[in-house]
Amino acid sequence: MEEAKRHLERDNNSFRDQLDEERVSRGNSERASRKAAAELEDTNSRLNALNASIGKLEKAKRRAETDYKTAKKQLSDSQKKESAEESTRGNLESEVRRLKTRLVDEQDRAADAESDRRRSEVEINKLRDEVKVLSDELQRAKAEARQASEERQELEERAKAVAGLWDK
Repeated sequence: MEEAKRHLERDNNSFRDQLDEERVSRGNSERASRKAAAELEDTNSRLNALNASIGKLEKAKRRAETDYKTAKKQLSDSQKKESAEESTRGNLESEVRRLKTRLVDEQDRAADAESDRRRSEVEINKLRDEVKVLSDELQRAKAEARQASEERQELEERAKAVAGLWDK
């Protein structure tokens, strides 16, 4: 009888220890889950900021292309007028030089915008990969939390059973 009682006490203590360990494990899993969720939110914010930057860069590129087409048309018009109006040649040559400079500047801006867009796309792809990894980590953490909760419930049921045996 005394030995059975000691055996039940050991089992009860063992179950309590396991329950405590599961609680600690669940707490760790929940913290990891919250951390992964926070990292995912941060990554999504960065992704949204990069998408906004891409939108601005694409708008700047369209503007540069429009300016380029406008400058190109103006240059063509200037060349036609130059041949038709010899008396205004000096003024038109000045305009052509200004437009050529503007064209080069716009081409440089368009090239810079394209380079920035490519870098942003690479960064977006990296962020998407990070989001995927963090999402996977979050799913794993949730699964671990569920498993820990189930194991805790099972241990609580065992502890109740042992406590029921103890009370008898």
